[in-house]
Amino acid sequence: MENIGLAQWALSKLPEDTQLAPPIQPYPEKSAEGFVNLNLSPTYASNVEGFDAFRELVQNWIDQARALAGDAKLICKREEEETQSGNICAHYLVVESASGAYVCVGYIAERALPDRRIVDITNFNSAISQDALILGHSEKASGLPAAGCYGEGMKVEINRMISSKKAVSCYTNGQRWTFGYINNAGGKVNTLQVLIENGQWAYWSHLTFEITCPPPESDDWLITSNQFLFLEPTGLPDNTIFASNGETVEVLISPHTKGKIFAKGIFVKNEPE
Repeated sequence: MENIGLAQWALSKLPEDTQLAPPIQPYPEKSAEGFVNLNLSPTYASNVEGFDAFRELVQNWIDQARALAGDAKLICKREEEETQSGNICAHYLVVESASGAYVCVGYIAERALPDRRIVDITNFNSAISQDALILGHSEKASGLPAAGCYGEGMKVEINRMISSKKAVSCYTNGQRWTFGYINNAGGKVNTLQVLIENGQWAYWSHLTFEITCPPPESDDWLITSNQFLFLEPTGLPDNTIFASNGETVEVLISPHTKGKIFAKGIFVKNEPE
């Protein structure tokens, strides 16, 4: 990966004796290289709130981690360190196996540099196929080891990220996918395309999205438990109300959740005044 040092730091901070979920075997059909046109213009979904804020990619990440965890409870651990090259933080999702060993199923790491931010979103024991690049296709119906529901939301969010000057790559199944805009055959509109390359990344047998962002206006981390409640290291208090239709509603009492609306632990919007 371009920023392999960030992944190495994240792995080095795992608690002692923590195991990694085992890598999958590569998909045998994944040999095609070259450009795939996703046919999305830079302005597509520009008026839709929420995209370009990591929401879709992090939702896919947590869904896949929950699928890997099965009935086991996910535990979130957080590490942060100041280094000469920039501050780094990471959130890890860990489960306790039947033998009592801790197994890491994924992490999100972020590095703050003076001129950019780098975000690494990784699921162990996971991969997505090139079919996920087809408009209208989703991995949601697939079983493991295919990642949970990488579909339209992923493609639209990547499009919004590229449009806002972020760089996005995906490492899966021994390949690197690099997203960007290309003008085909002298047309008037650039479209989102992905360059698929084989061979050089076989050493990384997990699923990673790597996003490089322009420096934000504040020093705050881009991905925090303020937007994604499942990143709370201590977990949320148990305040569950059982609704009449059999569904459950969780009442959040933490101060930082006041006035906010969440869906499946992900911030959606502020409550209207």
